[in-house]
Amino acid sequence: MTDLINITELNTFLKKKGFDSKQKVDALNACCQHIYYTDQDASFMYASNAHDLALSSGYEKGRAIAEVYLGFYYWWHNNIKKCLVLLEDALPVLLEHHIYTEYGLAKLVTILILWSRGEMEAAFDVVHKGFIEIESITPKKNMATARLNGALGVMYYDLNELDLSLSNYNRALIHAKSSSDDSFKVYINIGIAAIKKKQNKLSTAKSLLQQVIKQSEDHQMLWMMEARARYEIGTIYKLEDKLDRATESLEQSYSIRKLHQAKPGMVSNLIALAEIEILQKKNDEALERLNTALQIAALENLKPKQSRILSLISSLYEERGDIQLAFEFLKQHNTIAIEVELEEKTNRLKHIQLRYTIEKAKKDAASQREINQKLKKANTLITKQKNALATSNHEKELLLKEIHHRVKNNMQIIASLVSLQVRNIKDLNTVNELEQIRNRITAMAMIHEMLYQSRDLAQINYGKYIKKMVQSLVDSMKDYKAKIHLKFNVRNIHLNVDTAIPLGLIINELITNSLKYAFPNGDGGCISLEINPGHDHYVLNISDDGVGFPVDFDDKASTSLGIMIVKNLVIQLEGTLVRKNTKGTSYAITFKKIDSSA
Repeated sequence: MTDLINITELNTFLKKKGFDSKQKVDALNACCQHIYYTDQDASFMYASNAHDLALSSGYEKGRAIAEVYLGFYYWWHNNIKKCLVLLEDALPVLLEHHIYTEYGLAKLVTILILWSRGEMEAAFDVVHKGFIEIESITPKKNMATARLNGALGVMYYDLNELDLSLSNYNRALIHAKSSSDDSFKVYINIGIAAIKKKQNKLSTAKSLLQQVIKQSEDHQMLWMMEARARYEIGTIYKLEDKLDRATESLEQSYSIRKLHQAKPGMVSNLIALAEIEILQKKNDEALERLNTALQIAALENLKPKQSRILSLISSLYEERGDIQLAFEFLKQHNTIAIEVELEEKTNRLKHIQLRYTIEKAKKDAASQREINQKLKKANTLITKQKNALATSNHEKELLLKEIHHRVKNNMQIIASLVSLQVRNIKDLNTVNELEQIRNRITAMAMIHEMLYQSRDLAQINYGKYIKKMVQSLVDSMKDYKAKIHLKFNVRNIHLNVDTAIPLGLIINELITNSLKYAFPNGDGGCISLEINPGHDHYVLNISDDGVGFPVDFDDKASTSLGIMIVKNLVIQLEGTLVRKNTKGTSYAITFKKIDSSA
């Protein structure tokens, strides 16, 4: 437990000092700030008291700070739902009062939760918005920017972008230099040590980890950091063939993790220790450790670890000559290995897509056609990977859903990274062009999202899609958000992906034009959209009651990218386009349902 006095003694002390309610809340929160990493139970006690007192006294700022430390406690104890509710409630208040330390902690926890769920684009988006929010208030670097850079360090490490990970970790240390939060600095140094180990710079990694262990022993840092540091050093000794020292470090790490029931870490330690015992021909001891690890991994659904354990156990039984047991464990291994391989392929594909997007954003926005070609290649790659695993109709259906899910994720990653690039660009025209590209990508991503959520994988409910997509566009135009009235008249129409995507892009361009140009005086107005089916075709009508085009405007002579995209997509749909300029602007587009697979 902490060396600080207990809550009763603290309250007595504060009363003697004549502190009012707000001062008591601030004092309790200050205690949390110093011990939330090292003594979570005491931190939770202080934060709970601070929260109750802040609520009863109407002290909004103090309430928000206490909610961050309560949220951290619930996150660490795997109550994610309760954690996110508290952090979501706290963040706006922290930003309003310029509370950077707790704001950064709340953002970091939120990002790590999203990242652990595989929601890459959402995690990047939170980082992007966090930088924008902080930079809109202060140009100075602080613990908020330090923690956002720390989050990027974790994310890029997982994507094996070691240079980007290291640069963000180093920025985090620079921004946190004046902070008294030593635990955060230790956390970042462990991340840097892990990078150095991957780069085979073992002596540098070991030196950093030894510093972490010394800090943990001297200042009673969070046990998690000491346990991980000892584990990492143990694996380095193993690489150096110093097996006795490796065993000692790994046993120390395991003891700490077992004491705190950190089960994923316990499994990692048991596997590493068993591998050393196998090298030392201590097969019985190794088998005992692996069976313990397998039980924990199965309960915690740690599939990559299960796969490794089952493979090792199978090899041990084979060496014993017990072929039947070796075969049974190998079968279990193969079943789980397929699932793990699928996840690894997904991560590799996300990694490739992410690198492609970063490089593309740095070179400024390219044409929409090039983006579509790259996405088509990525989609083809996913399809080939999935087809290789498909052995039954049921599996094919599940795999097809996964394809649309991944394509949607890839597109949203691109959209998020384009948003990240926008904040570094000063030229307004370039910003507008990037925003339009992001909206086009989002329009396509929504179609794939609806396909993988639909029971019918061949087509989507287009009326539902249009309403969602158009409303998203209106919401993105903040100046018009409360002034545009939308009217939809779309029957129960279902379209396949080959028709839905080009038609969605057409609607995206025309609605965007209406939002940008139809109501220049800011008075707002009405935008209508309807689709009517004919005998062998459909008719899309889009109109607004705005100012309309200039009388001398010539569609055919226009060099507008939006108009060119619309005309090319109408040709792709084997359709026709007619514009009228009566009481605003209206477009009538006749098109066929396209099926490129036919």
